[in-house]
Formats: sequence, C-alpha cells, structure tokens
Amino acid sequence: MSESYKFTGRVVHVGSVETVGQSNFQKCDVIVCDDDPDYPQEVPFVFAGKKADLPHEEQISEGDSITIHFGLRGRKWKDRWFGENGAWKLEVHTRTESDQQPAPDGDHGDDDEMPAPF
Repeated sequence: MSESYKFTGRVVHVGSVETVGQSNFQKCDVIVCDDDPDYPQEVPFVFAGKKADLPHEEQISEGDSITIHFGLRGRKWKDRWFGENGAWKLEVHTRTESDQQPAPDGDHGDDDEMPAPF
C-alpha cells in the first residue's frame, strides 16, 4: 500500500472528463499551483475511474483554493516508466467570486451611462 500525500494551492486548470483506451477508462486532470513566491510549482493531478467526476461534482474552478489528497503511482510500459499523482479526494477552502455581477432589477445599464470621470 502506498503512502497518502496532500497538496494545497490554487486551481490553475480543471480538465474535462476524458475516456481513454479500449476499456473506456475515465480520467480528469486538475492543475494546482502552490503559493511559493519565488519558485511556484504547477502540479498536475489525475482523478481517475470512479473519482473522475469529483472535480466537477465539487464545482471547482480556476482560482479556487483547495487541498488535494493523492498517492504516487508509477508503472513500466515497453521499457519506459510513467508516473502520476493519483488524486482521490479534494477539499475546497475558498472559491473565486465571479467577475460578472447581476444588474439590479430594472437596470439594464445601457440608458443611464455615467460620463467618464476625466
């Protein structure tokens, strides 16, 4: 049994759920950046199998602060080795606010434009 790890950072990318291979295996990639000001790391994680939908079920998006629980996976195929960070759980700490705010009732913004302040 492999050891479990945690990584906390800001979501940079949430991929769509992909079906790969002849066995219709599903996976979803999530890229998370740590908060190191000098050498930030953008780390890829893979949610696979039954956990492939988890990032979309939790509705994470770019800019959200999260912690991902993962294990290290590796295998050999045709004299090459491959490794990945196999994610199985995530915790959302803070969500990014949408830049688009709804207009107040009755205000469509096109008939009462304010002049520029300069």
